Amino acid sequence: MASKEQKNNTETRETMKLFRAKLICLLRYNGGLSIRKISFIVQETFGINCSTAYITNLCKKVNKNSKEKMKLINGCTRKKAKMLIFDETFPKIKKLSATNMAVAIDEFGLIRGLKIIINRKKELTEFLNVLLKKIQPLYFMSDYDKSYPKIAKNILPNIIMCKDFVHAIRTIYRDARTAINQVSVETKGNLTKSRKKEIKNLKKKLIAKRLYQVLYRILRGFKKENAQIGSIYILGGLEELKELAERFPSLQAFYKKTAKFVNKYIDIWTYQMELNFKENLPTTSNSIESKNSLFKTFRNNSKCFETKETTEEFFCAVALMENFSIKTRGKNKGTSAMTRAGVDLEELGGQNFFEVVGLEEIVLGKKSKTSNSKIASKVFSNCINIIEKVA
Repeated sequence: MASKEQKNNTETRETMKLFRAKLICLLRYNGGLSIRKISFIVQETFGINCSTAYITNLCKKVNKNSKEKMKLINGCTRKKAKMLIFDETFPKIKKLSATNMAVAIDEFGLIRGLKIIINRKKELTEFLNVLLKKIQPLYFMSDYDKSYPKIAKNILPNIIMCKDFVHAIRTIYRDARTAINQVSVETKGNLTKSRKKEIKNLKKKLIAKRLYQVLYRILRGFKKENAQIGSIYILGGLEELKELAERFPSLQAFYKKTAKFVNKYIDIWTYQMELNFKENLPTTSNSIESKNSLFKTFRNNSKCFETKETTEEFFCAVALMENFSIKTRGKNKGTSAMTRAGVDLEELGGQNFFEVVGLEEIVLGKKSKTSNSKIASKVFSNCINIIEKVA
């Protein structure tokens, strides 16, 4: 009887230890909280001492295992990725100040890989070389950085380059604001400075009103619902911009720059519109921008790391948890990136983040038992939703 009670007490303690470790992981990699805040929350929740040293050591082991698992994702993915979307974000490291972090995802929203970049030319090429040869995508989407297409073409000569529509719109509108701010007015007579400023502001408002009406027509060309005739909207808007620039010489430089930009990429944009209509492939990098926004949440956390290796391991843990995160809204509601991309979870090593990183083995020193995966996934998603609301 005593041994049975002792066994039950041992199981209860182990369950509490594991639950505490899961809470730490959720707060750290999904909530974006610091070690000290996690220590305070865990102590208040469980009423026991949970030192920052314990949390740090636990997270170090999880980080290391996460990086190893991220390397395996591409080999466990059963669905063929047609498009690789690539971008860089800029976390800060304590001793290295600012760095680049390369991030790549596919059309399913699965983070395929990330790497901290110090020597940009060398390390960026190495990262893309491994990724592109492993995935063999048909299309490569990025912003308008000139180095990405060159590297990708050298690795896979037949890959088709795609350009992000959102960055195109941002570029055009940014140049428009610059053009409006550079509007000048020639006045005759002895006018006061305030009167000259008033006339200049009125002219800016007039030009801005007319200009943004034209740009809105160009913007409609990038809309998904206009995919079949998008290029007509864009080129038609460009002709209207030309007429407007003839009436207002202050816009001549803006028109020439915009015309050069549009003429350079209009063929690529038209091809992407057809792809989006026929195969529903993305035309924007919104999915990777959302990942970069997620990583920016952890920017302060990354400052506590002194090397790029430890920073990379930490962000791999964040990325792995994001891949398992079940979306609560949007077109992907009720699914995770792992599910959409067809990742073989058994081959990866578990049904959820905690099993994949071997949390039970880290905390209790033994391998996790094969429990009901549906229940485990439901509990995991519920915990994620709670942490997201709190964060």
